[in-house]
Amino acid sequence: MEGIMIFVVVYLMLFHWIGDFVFQSRYMAENKSKLLSALFLHTVIYSIVMAIGIWLLVPIIYFSTMYVINFVFWKWALATLLIFIFHTLTDATTSQMTAKFHARGQIKKFFTTIGFDQWFHLIQILVIFWLVML
Repeated sequence: MEGIMIFVVVYLMLFHWIGDFVFQSRYMAENKSKLLSALFLHTVIYSIVMAIGIWLLVPIIYFSTMYVINFVFWKWALATLLIFIFHTLTDATTSQMTAKFHARGQIKKFFTTIGFDQWFHLIQILVIFWLVML
């Protein structure tokens, strides 16, 4: 069971990276600190990627361990909604901070904030997944 837990964490980190970086356009990255539309576009796309990832994860866990996950649509929808809400709130805050640090040339603070943002997102994803989906 320990192996599957490590797999779940790595798998969710992969989908987080895909949603937060691969599918984030330059427009979204440069404007989410200034325009709610850019922030929402980013977090909607991100949440769709995470929703797909979670949807695909359930049968992987079942067929690899025969661990029965009580998967129901409302739990999946709730997890997706919570991920959207927390990702939006986090990015609304951290994008404001990174924009100010970048404009002031405070590169260490800029990257430290991005690192914290990523760590915080991963904690949110794991807590939501374990509380809602399992």
